[in-house]
Amino acid sequence: DTFEFHWDEGFAALQLFTAREGHARPPKNHKEDGYNLGNWVTHQRKRHNELTQERVSRLEALHGWVWDVLDFLWEEGFAALQIFTAREGHARPPNSHKEDGVNLGKWVGTQRMKRNQLTQERVSRLEALPGWVWMARKDS
Repeated sequence: DTFEFHWDEGFAALQLFTAREGHARPPKNHKEDGYNLGNWVTHQRKRHNELTQERVSRLEALHGWVWDVLDFLWEEGFAALQIFTAREGHARPPNSHKEDGVNLGKWVGTQRMKRNQLTQERVSRLEALPGWVWMARKDS
């Protein structure tokens, strides 16, 4: 079965990537030894509801596998902001600040810029942080 072969080929490439990188989130255009792994992963995420339970389980067993990358990245940014806030007492990192591998200053700026596109739950979570502001002022 060629479909089975191609799925197994993609999964094997993802296993190699995961073993090396420590997570199962290759960039969209990533190639693994010439195999277009990023596209394969994107395709699996889009077809989530069409995959067999066995394939879903195999993917979910990989360290760092996520179905919704954008949601994962938002939660990762929020967690980094919580760490920063707990240490600094406010949720206003400098623009260039990185926290735990996350470009936190940029992430916060993006949240402020996209306020009207955020869910009410995310808005509430941000506003619950000490010192959160939607309009950052530059100090002179």
